[in-house]
Amino acid sequence: MNSTTLDEMISRLKSIMPDAPGIFGIGLRRQDWKPVWALAKEIQEGFNSGVRYPTKELRQAAWERFNGLRDEASKRANSERDQLRGRSEHHKSIIFGECKGIGYSQFTDTIFFFDKTTVEQMKARGGYLAGVMKYLSEHKHEMLGEHKKECFDRIQEIKEQHDQFWREHHQAHEARHGDRAQRKEANRVKLREMYRKATDALQRFRDKASELRDKISNSTSDKWTGIWSGWLSETEAKIDDIESQIRRIEGWMEENEQ
Repeated sequence: MNSTTLDEMISRLKSIMPDAPGIFGIGLRRQDWKPVWALAKEIQEGFNSGVRYPTKELRQAAWERFNGLRDEASKRANSERDQLRGRSEHHKSIIFGECKGIGYSQFTDTIFFFDKTTVEQMKARGGYLAGVMKYLSEHKHEMLGEHKKECFDRIQEIKEQHDQFWREHHQAHEARHGDRAQRKEANRVKLREMYRKATDALQRFRDKASELRDKISNSTSDKWTGIWSGWLSETEAKIDDIESQIRRIEGWMEENEQ
């Protein structure tokens, strides 16, 4: 590495640095700072390796320019994180609030045996949970990693409670209705598992499509815009396939109940 290369890297560091967040977080989005820190580390290693400049003054000027850019990057990243934290906590609060009362507790059903949770109630709660999952997916780009994890863990906890209810419901149903009902219940469990896997897959591909759209909208590279656009088309085609599969499963579930 020579001084010209190092100067070019410093110029590139300035060009790839995300803009400072707006006043009051207007238009705030979580930026990808990894390329900035990776390039800054590479530039630092260049100075540490003893790259020679024509004069001591030129080296000092380059060093000061690099340090100024690195300090500005830290300032912008910290400002973005501070502004993002408030919004992230707001979304987390909404998600946790929506999660109240949509779980299931076997203990509570045992205590209040005269007012047990019904199948219709659990179906409705499943719909509410799907809405919470959609909200998290739509706002995750405005949330910090630790808050997203807390919300995801809470959603998974409720999903496990729902699964427990349906297992108990299926077991009780089998006990009441004998072999024929057992076959019907086995199909129901199998179809519900197929439906769960399909809806989980649909959510993953929707998340992937959302991420690709964000990358395309924020991209300044024609090359990567083209690549990501191709991936997005493939992902949207997969989403259509999964949605068709879900409709087929729903039809099978209806036939099984009839």
